[in-house]
Amino acid sequence: MSSTDRRVRRLVMHAYANVPYYRRLFDENGIRAHKIRGADDLQVIPISNKKDLQRDPGAFMAQGLESASLVRHTTSGSTGQPVAIFNSIAEQHAVNVGRWRLAYYYGTRPGARSAWVAITRPSLRLEGRALRVLTASRMYHQTRISCLLPPAEILRQLRAFSPSAINGFPGVIAQVARLALDDGGSEVRPRYVGVGGEVLTAAMRQTIATAFNAPVYDVYASHELGVTAFQCRSEKLYHIRQRAVVTEVVEGNQGAAEGRNGELIGTNLNAFTMPFIRYRIGDVVTKGPARCACGAHSPTLARIDGRALDYFRLPDGRLLHPFSFNLGLTPWIRNFSMIQERIDLITAYVVASSEQTGEQVTEVERSVRSVLGPGVAFHMKFVDSISPSASGKFRPYAGLASPVSADE
Repeated sequence: MSSTDRRVRRLVMHAYANVPYYRRLFDENGIRAHKIRGADDLQVIPISNKKDLQRDPGAFMAQGLESASLVRHTTSGSTGQPVAIFNSIAEQHAVNVGRWRLAYYYGTRPGARSAWVAITRPSLRLEGRALRVLTASRMYHQTRISCLLPPAEILRQLRAFSPSAINGFPGVIAQVARLALDDGGSEVRPRYVGVGGEVLTAAMRQTIATAFNAPVYDVYASHELGVTAFQCRSEKLYHIRQRAVVTEVVEGNQGAAEGRNGELIGTNLNAFTMPFIRYRIGDVVTKGPARCACGAHSPTLARIDGRALDYFRLPDGRLLHPFSFNLGLTPWIRNFSMIQERIDLITAYVVASSEQTGEQVTEVERSVRSVLGPGVAFHMKFVDSISPSASGKFRPYAGLASPVSADE
């Protein structure tokens, strides 16, 4: 029995014995926990989703725990309702260690200065102690900069801190990078920029890489599943952290083939306080090859395509990926947010980087309308700036929730 199978078996037995939601799910479907002996056997367990969690968050908690002794995280609420996710101190420590190892993989070393452009919050108890020890030993220096600050202030703080690594939401960092380029370049020169939490578009990646003269690595993570996959240093693929999570890519009612996209289903092997077993996270990904060309012995994802809710459901039944519009590759568009106001109306709020002619605007509108087809109106509205949402994330696309979404 492999180490992954042993961990799956331990998690399933724990969930059935201690977690009301899974005890009920197993009993209602005639599933015997002791019959699940490894990752391949997980297929007999029905898929859970965010609506199950939102309906009764307490039922996902292991019994007998004091919430005051746990670490609390709150999801961003991108599906409309934030939910609290709890970890034990030991589980949170494992999360932190995983992120520090990932930073080492990307090139940071003892003495590194790391800047996180994110929602600022009080330091977690264990995280605070660990960081104080590392900082005192001069092995690690970290600063957190609120992603809700104006881009100019974020850039000022980055320049003052001079980080070895920058981490945060790609939409916010791309706005800061564009401002740096407008100022004639940035003296901030990190070893790398790590992004996550939202879709990294090709335009965002190019702007960030150019402004900071550094590689940009995308990390795919969530509070429910932890760090699930991270971008290879030498290839475009994402390595799945198979010792931490069991993943499936599901297209319709079956597993997706290599090169096909589908919704990601994950089982967090490190979560016992609040287990997530065969959990539909709500993201669309493209399945990659079983092995990366770099030689790493882990399955891969080819792309992180975006949240299922970010797709645009059209009146004729099509489910259209927003990248079909290529709006982010238009040279004179600095920033944009494409919102589906109604099923038959899409509006693009655009911040222009330069003066544009009526002909250029008409060409973009014509291109988008040709993709949308008849029956859907499209308008562009020019604005001075676009702020991130209250969660700190910048969403370039926001489609209407649909019956085939992650909350199905």
